Amino acid sequence: MGANSSGVGCDGDVKNVGVKKGHKPNWWQAADVCIMSGILSFIKRVCVQRAVYWGAPEADGFGGYSFSEPKEVSVRWDDKTERVTDSNGNEIVSRAEIMVTEDVDEGGCLYLGELDSLSEGEKANPQSVEGAFLIKRVDRSPLYRSTNKFVRTVYL
Repeated sequence: MGANSSGVGCDGDVKNVGVKKGHKPNWWQAADVCIMSGILSFIKRVCVQRAVYWGAPEADGFGGYSFSEPKEVSVRWDDKTERVTDSNGNEIVSRAEIMVTEDVDEGGCLYLGELDSLSEGEKANPQSVEGAFLIKRVDRSPLYRSTNKFVRTVYL
């Protein structure tokens, strides 16, 4: 990590901390930027696996449901069984804990693999894909002093 003009070691950019031109940012502002950019950089570095994501199904107008178009997302997929509480307060058993780099919907599906490996039928219906699992819980934790940057963890 290099030292910036504030003397704080940081891979982040401290010039965007909301200080006037010509003034040095105070140490706390610089540290906040370093922490936030460091966490996001870390998440991007560890999310090297590819997964296919389908959004939560929506009513199709004919009494059924259809999933959104699938897309590839970057993830860190940890196969581990653990008890978690779903959004209704029920204790459930999760089969995997997954860090994702973008928002996903509870009720959607994730498949560890690449979109190109799926047939057209599988792309249209994740329930037909062996190894595709329902997203049972999504945690979004905002970064310190941030309202628009999050750490996202998904439980299947």
